[in-house]
Amino acid sequence: MKSDAWLHRSHWSMLATSLHQAGVRRLVLCPGSRSAPLTLSLVRSDRFDYAVSVDERSGGFVALGMALRYQEPVAVVCTSGTALLNLGPAVAEAFFQRIPLVVLSADRPLGSVGHQRGQVIHQNGVFGAHVQGSLCWVNQDNSTEALQASCDALQAILYTACYQKGPVHINVPFQEPLYDLPAALPKRALESDLSSQELLTIPTEFPNLPNDLKDAWNSALVQRQKIWLLAGMGAPDSELDRVLKQLLEQSPACQLWREDLSNLRSGRRINEMAWNLALPEPPDLLISWGGPLVSKALGRCLALNPRLLHWRIDPRGDLIDTYHRLDGVWDMQPLRALQALLELPPPFSSDDVQGDDGMDDQPQHQLLEQQIQEKYKQLPYSDSWAMNALKPHLQGARVHLGNSSLVRKFLALPSIPGTPAFVHCNRGTSGIEGNVSTALGDALVSKGSEEVWLLNGDLATAYDAGAWLVEPRPLLRVVLFNNQGGDIFRQIPGSSTQAECETLFATPRPIHWESWCAGYGLPWRRVDSKESWEAGLAWLKAQEQSAVLEVSTLVEANREAERLLRPNQP
Repeated sequence: MKSDAWLHRSHWSMLATSLHQAGVRRLVLCPGSRSAPLTLSLVRSDRFDYAVSVDERSGGFVALGMALRYQEPVAVVCTSGTALLNLGPAVAEAFFQRIPLVVLSADRPLGSVGHQRGQVIHQNGVFGAHVQGSLCWVNQDNSTEALQASCDALQAILYTACYQKGPVHINVPFQEPLYDLPAALPKRALESDLSSQELLTIPTEFPNLPNDLKDAWNSALVQRQKIWLLAGMGAPDSELDRVLKQLLEQSPACQLWREDLSNLRSGRRINEMAWNLALPEPPDLLISWGGPLVSKALGRCLALNPRLLHWRIDPRGDLIDTYHRLDGVWDMQPLRALQALLELPPPFSSDDVQGDDGMDDQPQHQLLEQQIQEKYKQLPYSDSWAMNALKPHLQGARVHLGNSSLVRKFLALPSIPGTPAFVHCNRGTSGIEGNVSTALGDALVSKGSEEVWLLNGDLATAYDAGAWLVEPRPLLRVVLFNNQGGDIFRQIPGSSTQAECETLFATPRPIHWESWCAGYGLPWRRVDSKESWEAGLAWLKAQEQSAVLEVSTLVEANREAERLLRPNQP
């Protein structure tokens, strides 16, 4: 007979203290009866800000969006059964983005699994390799020793979420009664029987610079070879920008390339359209870090040098070989790693330098970007035209982008005008299910201190409709690009040439967006021409609550814009 293990009531309030010690300050609560002990003990501890989402799939992404702001762990609570499965997309996204997300799921006593009880599935280990760790938290013993053992188990897995930057899953079986908690929980009661030891002890020793990388770096400098620093998707980091600026000044052969999603201000911006017109000279040594990059031209460029050496900086030591050229991994935080490169003594005197100075291809790409700016002025009313017109208004804002075609169109925009404070897209898995929810989570934490915008497609907006069931509802400015379905499939050579492209891939849906927005209590307005653009945008910027500006574009106009912008698109 299966064990009927569950968590003793004396342990319930322990979770609040452990989470708070781990740096958790914000929660997303999804309603449910089995999770009542979790929800009530956390809320009544009076330690956390929280939002309530009735849709678990959305709630997971709301929590992810909240964690993005300060790169701090956020916990999401759900009840037993399929509720937990709905958190799967957000958990996977957090894993590949390396966002500290704590999933707290309630469960029936373990003996109930497989015996036709309601809301019971196999919850332990349900996320598999997409979490940094999982814990089935059971203890029917009320002794001091049991309390301390439970505390230690919690601390261990929360340490994993915070230090390794990823999601963890804590599954907690509860026995009835589920609502047997006092109306308020004194903090002293929460802290009783717990170790006073701090949860996190950050290592003070870090791996040394690998000799192979040190040799490659020095050799490239001496031989005047081209070195690229390649920054992937990441959070804003002024200290990292400072170190990179110093490194570039100290090493003229070194170039930093980045997309907007890196949120760095140093170096050179990868513009896909410019790279499609003329690829830069490939590097001899590539040092990369951060999340995924969108650019496909980057891979073509790197393939031009068969002797390329590629080292990756990765705090988890993961073997991420995106370009199939990986030579080594340095398990270090990027800031500390680049600081170590900066502190290396120069390997040469001025007399030792070989080669010439004709390594800087920046002027050519500046000229190409000027040409691209002129192209945008000639575009018909389309997604790309509207994005270019919108960008100056995003100066200093936090901008979230929908996946597929919209993120690509945004990253292809000219570098000026307009520089957002933060640009994000869920590129960990590149799905469309949580774009609205993630942006709302960010806005919940911002609380109006910064403008938060979402540029999203029509299908992705409809797919994440549950996002608008969150409370409280923050101020989010939504620009809904209604391009009649999944426009990316009209651009992919394989799908776009199929007779069934519209019905099987693009799948446009006749959503009446004014009525759809009214159903969720969202102010709505539509623009469908260059003439109506300014008034529509002014209306959106004047709203003091979440609102939707529908940018309605025609399929043929978007195709024409793509032809004008990318006449030689490979």
